[in-house]
Formats: sequence, structure tokens, C-alpha cells
Amino acid sequence: MDLVERIKDSLNTIKGLPARVRIGYMQPDNAIGLYPLPGSSTIDEDWAGNETRRMNYEVSIRTKDQQLANECMWRLSDYLAQLDDLPSADSSYQFEDIEQTGLPSVSEEDEQGYSVYMLDFFVEIIVNNRKDD
Repeated sequence: MDLVERIKDSLNTIKGLPARVRIGYMQPDNAIGLYPLPGSSTIDEDWAGNETRRMNYEVSIRTKDQQLANECMWRLSDYLAQLDDLPSADSSYQFEDIEQTGLPSVSEEDEQGYSVYMLDFFVEIIVNNRKDD
């Protein structure tokens, strides 16, 4: 399933981000990470085996520039709030909905002065699991 790649590609169309979004946990120096969170689940399944799934994700930035992080996270939040389609490139899912589960927030600051800002959201999709013989 190519969902996380499509999210990444979609987020990377946003102008003015300090770095490209990449899949995986964030690194120092204004890196933006996108990664799955625990708690994703199948919320429904039909007789044909098609599953409605709620997939939890987080996007985060680690930087020493808190103003930059705040602006970046709000830009991402605004974009996700308006996103109404996220088609699969390999037809592995059908997009249903995307919803933020909170607003951008600062999570921590380490001893080196790096702050972590994050934004959590879920994507609801339908996965066609029917096996054609």
C-alpha cells in the first residue's frame, strides 16, 4: 500500500517548507518527518473483504528555530485541513477522509536547544482485499 508515500508527496507540494518531508522520524536541522503512529485499526469490513481502515500518522519537525517550526506546522495543518483527495498510485486504497486529531504543538526541547513540534492526524481509507482467482 502506497498511502504514506502519497501523503509525503502531497505534503511536499506545500510552498515555503524549510525542508522536504521524508518518511521516518525527524533528524536535526529543520528536518520534517512523517511516520505512522500506534493505534491504526480496521473499523469495518464488508463481505467481500474490503476493509475500512483508520491510519494514524504524525508529521514533525526538529529545529532550533521555534518560530520556523511553528510556522511550518501551521502551514502543514492548514494544508491537511483542506485536503479532500489523496489518490493511490497503485490502486491499493481508496481515500475517504483525513482529520487532524489535534493542533500543532511543541513536544519537547533538548539540551542542545532543538525543539520538536508535531501534528497528529488520521487518514481513513478503504482497502480492497478481495483476491481475484
